[in-house]
Amino acid sequence: EKSTYRTFIATDGGKRWCIGVSSSLTLKELAEWLAAPGALGGFKVKTALNLDGGSSSAFWCHESGISYPSFKQVRNYLGVAPLSGR
Repeated sequence: EKSTYRTFIATDGGKRWCIGVSSSLTLKELAEWLAAPGALGGFKVKTALNLDGGSSSAFWCHESGISYPSFKQVRNYLGVAPLSGR
């Protein structure tokens, strides 16, 4: 029931995945938003996982320069990189 920033990962059930951070939402509100048609453009979420919430939620994308810094030190990280040669 707590409304806070959320970091999540989602898949369309095929080959497409997304990682993101939301505005301040409850888990129920995040689920409803991810299930809403057009919430992520043409990406239709089949399965999603809440990774973290609150002041430790952060997001950084090297390619786009998009950054949502955390409010406190984060000890765990998830990194995604393309396979070489593809």
